[in-house]
Amino acid sequence: MKELEKVMEQLEKENAKIEKAQNSKKLLTQKQNKLKRSAETQRKIRKGGVFEAFEREITGRQERYK
Repeated sequence: MKELEKVMEQLEKENAKIEKAQNSKKLLTQKQNKLKRSAETQRKIRKGGVFEAFEREITGRQERYK
């Protein structure tokens, strides 16, 4: 019986390790997704700023020719 109890305790420890690893994986995945969203937002902001500058340049040139 002692051996059975020992095996059961070991199994519980292993299950706890697995659960902890899964939680850690979830947190890392969430952090990764947050960083990706942030990077995408920054890229869109920069792209938008470049586009706006280009648009101003074009409209400014058009106004000069009128």
